[in-house]
Amino acid sequence: MYCVVIGSLSHLVWSYIFVTHLQLKIVGTAIAVFLTSLQIFVSTLIVSNRQADLKQAMDVKMSDPRVFKLLGEYWGMGFPSMMVVFLDWSAAEILVILSGYFGV
Repeated sequence: MYCVVIGSLSHLVWSYIFVTHLQLKIVGTAIAVFLTSLQIFVSTLIVSNRQADLKQAMDVKMSDPRVFKLLGEYWGMGFPSMMVVFLDWSAAEILVILSGYFGV
């Protein structure tokens, strides 16, 4: 949680540097988002690798057959959720396209 909070607050700094100070406009926003996401990912990875109770989970390799043992159960839970998100985003995109077509 601390990684995300600190990373999100640092986004303000990145945005100021790239958008305001260097005047990169929309490109600066993209760079700030990338650096924020990278910072959150790396800091979360470092913190999780230092947790003693997660050492066993970090040692599991993809070639281990236990990784795929319950994959069907995850697929059964994840696929309906994925479809709901996909349909929601598709509906929003269709509305944007139609509003542009009708000139709203």
